[in-house]
Order: sequence, then structure tokens, then C-alpha cells
Amino acid sequence: MLNKAMLAATVASGLILPASAGVFLPPRPGIIKHQNVEFSKNLLAMPVTMGMLKSGARKPGIISYVGGGSSASTTATTIPIPAHQAGDLIIIIKTCANSLPSAPAGWTVIYTGNASNAYGIVGYKFATDSATVSGTWTNSASVTMGVCVYRNVFQVGNKGQRFTNTNVVTSITWPAFTVLDTMDTKWIAGVGAPISTIAAGQPNAPTGRTSRINANYIRIWDTNGAYAGNYVAQTSSTTSNYCYGGLYLTIELIP
Repeated sequence: MLNKAMLAATVASGLILPASAGVFLPPRPGIIKHQNVEFSKNLLAMPVTMGMLKSGARKPGIISYVGGGSSASTTATTIPIPAHQAGDLIIIIKTCANSLPSAPAGWTVIYTGNASNAYGIVGYKFATDSATVSGTWTNSASVTMGVCVYRNVFQVGNKGQRFTNTNVVTSITWPAFTVLDTMDTKWIAGVGAPISTIAAGQPNAPTGRTSRINANYIRIWDTNGAYAGNYVAQTSSTTSNYCYGGLYLTIELIP
């Protein structure tokens, strides 16, 4: 028979003991006590509480642009949502006059602000099905309104924001910001609009970025791929007679 020290050394070395070693297994498995069962339940719960597992309809993956649009109506309070599915991220931008706009219930507002008598709002929600609607966004004076949809976005991170009321600008700056995602898997999206519909057009997308929407005073663009590091401010030109500044947000999309 092996003594305890020899047995421990053999087990630790990973060697398989021959039958002649005289080591015998217990006749039946040991009974697990109640307190050990409770411990194992807590252990299994650890990946969830530590954030290792992500729940819900949204699943990590490669971000993709699904679709977008803009409203031709200068009194719009709603906007059609492009074809989408549960878990898709929907972003809406709106500018108007006279009073601060508001978002309907169920939307997360990430920006509201004003410059003199011009006002703006940006909000988002994750679709719960393929029939998500915009709901009513107040108010209806001198409105610009746009929407975009992205897939495989797990979280909306940090943002940069700029709202100006400067007459006759020939270029605008898409604001810089410090990102939340340090793994460099995020996309950056930009949404912008003038603060008055007397403007002749919308700002251009920055150099090297993919334009998604360029109509009805709305400009929406993104990096169309992962962006490394913090977002660095970029300047883009404007279309002819583009006046009265505007609302410009740069937004971090995390997969």
C-alpha cells in the first residue's frame, strides 16, 4: 500500500497508478451537502453578475448600417422608421423653432439644447420588434427630422455635441469626444441638421466617412467600420448658402 505522501505526489504528477499499487476508489460517490449545493449555485451565477454574459434580444456582433431617412415636411412630428428587426438601434434627430422639442415615451434622449430661438433633440431606442414607430416628437415649427437604424449595437457610448446659431457658415466642425470603448471595436456615427429650414442644404460628411443620409436638411454619416482611439474632431464644408449654424452630434456605437 502507498502511504499518504506517496499517493499525493503521484496524483500531483499526473501519473496513472497501476492496479498493483493497491489504491482503491471509494465504492460510491460522496454525498454533496446542502451548503455545497448553495455554493455551486452562487458560482454558476458569477458570470452573469460579473457582466460576462449579455442578455436580451441584442447580441454582440459586427455593427452594420440598416437604413435611414429624412422628412420632407417642415412641420413633421413623426417620421417613418426604415425596415428593422428586434434589437436594432434607432436614432432620431430633430431641430425646430420656438420651443424645446420632446421625445415620446420609450425613447432615451441623449441631447437637447438650443441656440437663441433654435432648438434640437437627439434620442434613440432599441427596437422590440419589426414594427417600431417613431411616436410624436414635439413641436411642429420649422422642422428638420431624420432617422437612422444600426444592427448589432449593444450600447450607445459617449458623444460629442455642438449647437450653434451663427449666420452663413461655410464649414462646420463635428465635435471630438473621449470614447467609452477602449477595445476599439466601436463605430462613430454623425447626425446633423441646420437650425432653420431657410437653409439651402445640409452639411457634408467629413472626409473619409460614409454618407448615409443627405436630404431634407439632414446629414447622417458613420465610419463604416471600427474606429481606434478617441474621436478626433473633423471639419466638413457646407453646401451653398447653408446658413444659421446647426446641431451636430458625433455618437459612439459599441457592439
